[in-house]
Amino acid sequence: MCFWTKIYTIRSREVTGLIYYKGKFYYVTWNGQIWFFEVAGSRVRQPIVGPRFLIWHREDVRFNQGAVRYYLVELSGALLFVCRYSCGKGCQTYKFKVCELDVTNGHLDEIDTLRDSALFLGFNKSHSFDSSRFIGVKPNYIYFTDDWYEEKDMEYRGGRDMRAYNLEDGSIEAFYVGSSVCCLSPPMWVTPSI
Repeated sequence: MCFWTKIYTIRSREVTGLIYYKGKFYYVTWNGQIWFFEVAGSRVRQPIVGPRFLIWHREDVRFNQGAVRYYLVELSGALLFVCRYSCGKGCQTYKFKVCELDVTNGHLDEIDTLRDSALFLGFNKSHSFDSSRFIGVKPNYIYFTDDWYEEKDMEYRGGRDMRAYNLEDGSIEAFYVGSSVCCLSPPMWVTPSI
């Protein structure tokens, strides 16, 4: 039997990423705040849940918020917080920063390698994969789709910023020839059955 759970957030449009990790849901907001909540068990009908604040990545406050995107992704049992930087709203991405999130103490520790794994980031869901299991997927790379929105009217107008970032040396290369010009939805990753 299933029941709905109402989650109270300040504003639902602030949530840009959500992940279930070790028995709790974690979400990140557009300005780099990380919150978490637990959902009551099946014995409680229609529970109401209030999230708890974990950490705010204030380092990027000096940047224009439209020029930074945040993601949460699990990698080998660790929860990663990924920052994506562009030159401005909807412009080309120029770097990433990857941190391991200590969910017990609310600390972020920057890491400089994904070892043999690759990250896939985008609007619909972020994933990590062992690169050796997929032809053409390079280790220690971050593959990303264009998920920039125009802040004034929250419309998608992207499709041009889809590339791969080498976490070791900071270089960026194309993995898709051309651009997606669909104004209805950002490009999305499709996760294969493994």
